[in-house]
Amino acid sequence: MDKLITKKLKKSHIEKTVDYWGGGKEYELLDDVQNIIYKFRIKDEYHILRFSHSSERTNDDILSEIHWINYLRENRIPAAKPIKTLDGSFIKIIDIGDSYFVASVFEYAKGDFISIDGEIYWNPKFLEKWGSIVGRLHSLTKNYVPDSKIKKRHDWQKENPVEGAKKCVPKQYSKVVDEIDYIYQQIIGLPKTKNTYGLIHNDLNPTNFFYSDGEVTIFDFDDCCYNYFLHDIAGAIPFYSRKFYENNWQKYIKTFFKSFLKGYFTENTMDNAEFASLPLFLKYANFSGVIFSFEIDEKNRMQYDDYFKIVLYTFENGHNLFNFDFKTLVENFPFDK
Repeated sequence: MDKLITKKLKKSHIEKTVDYWGGGKEYELLDDVQNIIYKFRIKDEYHILRFSHSSERTNDDILSEIHWINYLRENRIPAAKPIKTLDGSFIKIIDIGDSYFVASVFEYAKGDFISIDGEIYWNPKFLEKWGSIVGRLHSLTKNYVPDSKIKKRHDWQKENPVEGAKKCVPKQYSKVVDEIDYIYQQIIGLPKTKNTYGLIHNDLNPTNFFYSDGEVTIFDFDDCCYNYFLHDIAGAIPFYSRKFYENNWQKYIKTFFKSFLKGYFTENTMDNAEFASLPLFLKYANFSGVIFSFEIDEKNRMQYDDYFKIVLYTFENGHNLFNFDFKTLVENFPFDK
């Protein structure tokens, strides 16, 4: 988030907002890259307090996000619960004169991040559960109808990545703009059907869920929008795991899909032919990471430094999965051998 905007959120704003939810006096800043995120306690339980600026998300945007999360939770998706204020509201608007912040609170997910190279991530039981959650989310979106009083979430094309790239990518990386435009044009040419396209999480990578004692809790639905299901599946793949850079990398993509699809297909179906386009979404995810590396301000850049290094390395050198035949792999499911 622009540091000039960040500075407009004063200590008095934060303390007043915490009071709306009946929280304690202590709070801890966790992140201020895209939203301003704090951790605080309500009755001795940690919660997440998020401030979204009106230049990025309006109050109606946040309410539609929360409506979507509550629908998913009612239908057995393990998403972090939105919490109401003491007066029964899901949001509070913090007026800062020329604009405003939208405050919202969520339960603090149990557990912690898991390593994309570690034993837990590659455990078949975890991958099957992970696949079933993604599959159920996609199945539920097919019948989701926003409340008439709730603003419909935007389509992913509204936030045109090509225009964003033109604004921030330096000249020496100008080929990023050309390549993401090429991939973008291919993706928007894909058919949009009830079985391929709907309201999804849209940022379903390993940094947006916690794991505890066999259970997964998804959070950060801030980017949820109408997009292709394959975008979520591409995000769910531990794309930057070192295992995909090893000589026997094909073993690991087969290991991933053997269990992931077992879970996914118990909850949702998708034509095998659709998976032929999965490399497009993996490339798109990489290009988006490159753009993010140029958008982020210097203050926050260091905490993402390792991520940016591998993102840029992948952009410049390619990735084994960019040319992988996912369609044939899926057609061989359930991989008897």
